[in-house]
Amino acid sequence: AFGPVTLSDRGVRAALIDGARLFFAGEHGQALSALEPSTVGDGPLQLHVHLLRSAAQYALYIRSGEKDQSRRAQAIAEIEKVKGLNPDFEPDARAFAPRFIAFFRTGHALAAQAAPPRER
Repeated sequence: AFGPVTLSDRGVRAALIDGARLFFAGEHGQALSALEPSTVGDGPLQLHVHLLRSAAQYALYIRSGEKDQSRRAQAIAEIEKVKGLNPDFEPDARAFAPRFIAFFRTGHALAAQAAPPRER
């Protein structure tokens, strides 16, 4: 017996499946809509939701000619959520562009350096 064959059979929510499909089809705005936290909910694959949201925001930032700083900030906020779930996580180079992977590594670090110190 092979067990569950499809992603949905394995328990992956439809919103995550649709969001990933839209992202990899280059439909970044639609991917963000599909991956809204209210539709995806909490779950064991939440890291992947934030990763795809970050990559989609970053792609839209690049498409803006790197002018839409709110997209960049939103991409960094999503990276921070990924790092909060798993500090050692790295995007797979087979699925994500080298430029996004570099941003994932350094954009998060730059945001942390620019953040004001927290009071204790």
